[in-house]
Amino acid sequence: MSAFFDWADRAGAALEAAWARADRDEERFPAIAAAILAADPPDAVFDKTTFVIDQLDTSRPARRQLAPPGVFGQPSFTVFHGNGFVIDVYFWRNSLSGIHNHPFCGVFTVLDGWSVHAVYAIEEPTRVSPRVTLGTLRQSTLELVEPGELRPFSLRGHPLIHALIHVPVGAVSMVVRTTRTVGYLRYFPPSLVIAHEEEDELVARRIELLETLRHARDPAFPEHLGRFLDGAELASTFVVLTRLWGNCSPADRAALMERVRARHGARADTLPDAMERSRRWVAGDALRESLDDPDDRFVATVLMLAETRAAALSLLAARHPDPVARLHRFIDEVVAFGPDDPAAPILAHAIADGLHAHAAAARLVEAFGADNVPSGQHDAIERHQRDSIFAALGR
Repeated sequence: MSAFFDWADRAGAALEAAWARADRDEERFPAIAAAILAADPPDAVFDKTTFVIDQLDTSRPARRQLAPPGVFGQPSFTVFHGNGFVIDVYFWRNSLSGIHNHPFCGVFTVLDGWSVHAVYAIEEPTRVSPRVTLGTLRQSTLELVEPGELRPFSLRGHPLIHALIHVPVGAVSMVVRTTRTVGYLRYFPPSLVIAHEEEDELVARRIELLETLRHARDPAFPEHLGRFLDGAELASTFVVLTRLWGNCSPADRAALMERVRARHGARADTLPDAMERSRRWVAGDALRESLDDPDDRFVATVLMLAETRAAALSLLAARHPDPVARLHRFIDEVVAFGPDDPAAPILAHAIADGLHAHAAAARLVEAFGADNVPSGQHDAIERHQRDSIFAALGR
């Protein structure tokens, strides 16, 4: 057995004893786990190659696992299953998990690779239905997490709303956590919170049917969609509209929102911004997943998660002395622009430099001549700055 599994047994036994002395108080579990991991660091004994060999050894006895394959991690391994808690190790190819809370208590750390960690707070949350809460979601922290660093979380003492993106392909993280879960939530900036639970089976089938009709370009799809929206609750409405929002014209979007407002009133007005942010998130993740170089993936992750120019540049500066120069290199070497949009790379470089619409337009004039810049270009530039993967650099 490898040194890491010796560590897991040692740490697990220490957790069993220390948590018992704390009367198994879940709010005290993170501090107990953090103290044990700080005194006996797991990253000091973790070797990825040895761990992989151990897991592929068919003669090695199996350990009790918490999560079935495919639920979390790619894959995940429970290396210690205690009384009401586990030590789990996660391998990652695509670590996108969305913004979520932690409905249990514990500590997470990175064993191999490194991660970008975005932390959020919600202001004035208002429950509007069993599955939906509205409020103002703000990003409070954007940081790197390196191997050995510990981040505690709990239900009350250390509430955590976050997104954690493991940047290099094959990164490995670890969580020490209680197994009881209460109230798992997903967050969609700027203001939407949806309970993450198994959806009603009939509703799920209806949503899947609508997706099939949409992809089949069924001529009756708009009519079927309208009937669904007339009776759908807000969370299901968000799921359905998010999937087609990026392909809708402004007129189609307006018509859809008019129908949703007839059903949900002013609460419907929270959906368009959340859908736009979700669309940019998905586009940023698609770019990130197309890349192999860890530093290119890092830049794409920053562009995906950052909500302001200051936050993006500050995090890039943790690895690059000139973050703006790194952005320009990323635009030149990584971003693929369509041949039918020669202005796009010029606008991307303008956003990297922090220029607003008029200054960006001046660069287009310089590049193509005043007679070749179409009317309405300022609106196009503002849309590019607002909706592209570079949008945070303009805030």
